[in-house]
Amino acid sequence: MGCAVFMPRGEVLPLMPFVLMLGTGFGLMWGFAIKRVTASAPEGERERASAALPTVQMLGYALGAATVGILANALGFAGEPDAATLRAIAFWVFAAFVPLGLVGCWAGWRLSRDWPGLRGNGR
Repeated sequence: MGCAVFMPRGEVLPLMPFVLMLGTGFGLMWGFAIKRVTASAPEGERERASAALPTVQMLGYALGAATVGILANALGFAGEPDAATLRAIAFWVFAAFVPLGLVGCWAGWRLSRDWPGLRGNGR
């Protein structure tokens, strides 16, 4: 939401902490996600499971970029947008994905819930 609030304003400095959190979140999550998916795969499928994750990641990037492009064009980016339209696009390109981010948080919680060694792992 921070990117959705500060991107339309056009100021870089207030936007930086949110961009930093976004990149840090992806960076910190990726290693744990690979380890968890690989560990939960059947013994003979672990190499395939770990090899499939970068493909799934690239698919997510492609689908995300396509969806953002469709959204921006639907909001008027395809024509000759004025400043108000660009501010609306800058807001909705981020705000539209907040529900998906919440689903991702829920999925991360579910992924870590049964992880051995964590307190309250549900077992």
